[in-house]
Amino acid sequence: MAQVNPEIVSVPYEAERKMPLSQRSIVAKFALSVKGKSAFSTAFAKKKIPFAPIVIHRLDNSTAEGQARLDLLHRFFDACANLYGTMTLWHAWELFQHVEPELTAKKKILRKDFFSFAEIVRVEKHAYAIMLLPDLYEEETSISIQDAELVHRMLIYPNIWGLNEYYKLLSYQDDKPCVVPAHDVFYAYADPNYFWETPEARSLRFFLANLHVAPDAKTTAPDGTPLCGKALSEVVFWTKDDHWEYDDYKAAWRKKAVSEEANKPYLQRIMEKIQRGILLSFVCDQFSYYVELLEEAGIQFTKPQFETFANRLCELNNHSHLWSNCGGQPVEMYDGLDNAKLDAAAIMKTMQLDPDGYYRNPVLSRITPKKNEDG
Repeated sequence: MAQVNPEIVSVPYEAERKMPLSQRSIVAKFALSVKGKSAFSTAFAKKKIPFAPIVIHRLDNSTAEGQARLDLLHRFFDACANLYGTMTLWHAWELFQHVEPELTAKKKILRKDFFSFAEIVRVEKHAYAIMLLPDLYEEETSISIQDAELVHRMLIYPNIWGLNEYYKLLSYQDDKPCVVPAHDVFYAYADPNYFWETPEARSLRFFLANLHVAPDAKTTAPDGTPLCGKALSEVVFWTKDDHWEYDDYKAAWRKKAVSEEANKPYLQRIMEKIQRGILLSFVCDQFSYYVELLEEAGIQFTKPQFETFANRLCELNNHSHLWSNCGGQPVEMYDGLDNAKLDAAAIMKTMQLDPDGYYRNPVLSRITPKKNEDG
């Protein structure tokens, strides 16, 4: 058998498929596809290059050392996506050298390993996408993996909104420095659920789980069972928007997606929306929306409950590693940033107390931010 170059080589994909796993390692295929169509309209995809790069030995999953490198890089990329939302791969490589100085100094993981791994995960399904510059900007032509960007899929919409949240996040991040937490905390964020493992997150989750549907509520579960008196942690509920989307969509796969989302535990759905609002820095805009969703399911807030909700939501926001702050926590950055922390009292001003003692009917959709000294 011919000698194989131990670095990066290219072979026809069909020939590669016939290789034993120990020889072919992990292969990056070139076409991300959705129902047989290219997922991204890029110059690279349109070229339909019939070869796939293979990384032999150093990232070989058939060896213990190669698998260890792969596992570490997977955790690193996941942590970057969950902590920062987006960053260039070159910036990610610089960050990796900072987080793992010993490994890079001893050349346990080389720069070519890092970018070869990026080529691999670019065509796999992860919580993030590796996007080449033509995927992001029409006038860009470089298809070099070193110029690509890591983008959390929460920033990518499969509809007309497209990459709007991605561009908005870039404007928020501006030229802020990247904040790197302690080594163990950094890698803890490789788990997407770690967001809800902080004391502030657990406190908010506990509060929400123990809210109860009003005894006189008319809301029902999908099977018609009344929800009155049930704790939010036990509720499954279709909103008006869920019913509208399900009826409006014609394609079976779209209906299935709506149904699967609507049949999740309602507490989980609320928590996911809160997490999204905090990470994308529109929790102020969305606060009244969260209250509306809870009220629609039959939750009625008393004044103390409403104050607790506002305070715990603000505490969670202020102690979270925000994408807009490049991973910085508002409590750590408050002295240097105007209006970096949310104020529960300000949030409460967006709501109206009804005569019967319940907070309902938001009167504002957002909080007016403080002005800088220059106006």
